[in-house]
Amino acid sequence: MGNKCTVQLISALLIVLGILINQSSAGTVLCRRIGPANRCPADTCGPVGIVRIDHQYPSECYVIGEPHADGQQKSRKWYKITLPNGKQGFINMFYCNGDVPRCKNT
Repeated sequence: MGNKCTVQLISALLIVLGILINQSSAGTVLCRRIGPANRCPADTCGPVGIVRIDHQYPSECYVIGEPHADGQQKSRKWYKITLPNGKQGFINMFYCNGDVPRCKNT
């Protein structure tokens, strides 16, 4: 009886550990400016939301998209983020920055 409980407890702990590892591998970006999160990685796409100053957003990866005309540089790096309302969009590196991998299929 004791061995069965021990095995079940270890199994449950391994599942929790797997979930925590998966969540910690997800990246984030920190936004230093207010800006639009767009439907695609270009200024010509409509926004799906707005990012706020000094807020972190979950980000899976980044893509190289259309240059963003920010007045100082032509930023081509766009982060794929998830907003608090669950919508996904792209935010240019002019507004946010983080350590996430390049997207494989976007």
